[in-house]
Amino acid sequence: MSITGPSVENLEKSKGLWRAAYVLIKKLDAVYHGGKAIKTVFSYEAYGHRLRLKELLQKLMFMDLSTNSRRTEELIWRKAFYEPYFLYKVYIKNNDQQDRIKLFENMLVVHILSAIGYYQSLILAFQSELGDTQSNNLCSWIPIALHIPLYCGVFFEFEEKHNPSMENKSAIIKLIHKCLTNIGDLFRYLIDFGDSNAKRLAYRYYKAAFYFDPLMGLPHNQLGILDVGRCYGLNAVFHYLRCLTSRSPFEGAKGNLITVLAKNELRYGIIIREKPSKSSRIRYASYFRPKDFRKTIMKFIYLVQQFLKPVEYGSFFIVYS
Repeated sequence: MSITGPSVENLEKSKGLWRAAYVLIKKLDAVYHGGKAIKTVFSYEAYGHRLRLKELLQKLMFMDLSTNSRRTEELIWRKAFYEPYFLYKVYIKNNDQQDRIKLFENMLVVHILSAIGYYQSLILAFQSELGDTQSNNLCSWIPIALHIPLYCGVFFEFEEKHNPSMENKSAIIKLIHKCLTNIGDLFRYLIDFGDSNAKRLAYRYYKAAFYFDPLMGLPHNQLGILDVGRCYGLNAVFHYLRCLTSRSPFEGAKGNLITVLAKNELRYGIIIREKPSKSSRIRYASYFRPKDFRKTIMKFIYLVQQFLKPVEYGSFFIVYS
């Protein structure tokens, strides 16, 4: 796999590939609308369309990284990998037959695991394109699922290539970052299906994405989603604020932050009205101690919320605008 620059021949080939890709997208949508999700999402026809679409988009990606990288990456993620998970979520809202839901879940888990493997191989392909053949390379520390050291020269040989242009190198760096975040998302989805290691691995990939490019806010938004229930929302508030104060913030963190703050405000109103007697507090000290800790956290988050409201409070005003 090699990167080529724009030329008349490549432009014509690119147009043809884009036309073929959009035809496949229409066919895939038609399959999904042709029946119930459990029968259509993982049918041979849908699988074939997704596989072919993924191949076409990857060809387009490597044909001209500086132009096609973002568009192709988004389509690969949305149409080849995320859409089956989204359709599963819609399906379970309208169906209560546990045997069918379980069958759908089993197929979806296999689909998610294959997606993880795809993005891991894509990271290695990008590393190869960078011409990074050193054992101590920029991707050697990335946490690999199943703990297989694919970055080791014994398992994976990088081809000697010319250094890419600055535009292509910048595009590759962004794509590696997005791949790490996508793998984190995929492991987060596996949490819904009882995978005991999924949350830990999702956390590791989000952290890897952050360390790979600390200027990007998206990994902190995803960490906030992952940690939303911990410490009564305090972890999530930290990650959403950290995302919004990044050099390249993810705008979706605003809505997530507002949701956490609104839930905390409701809880805060309840605990403020709680006034147990002094004798109860002494008698049931072990019961009230963790509740006191919870109150402290809720009060702190409520205080953060008050600071975010004033217009004079700089860029944070946009959170509530």
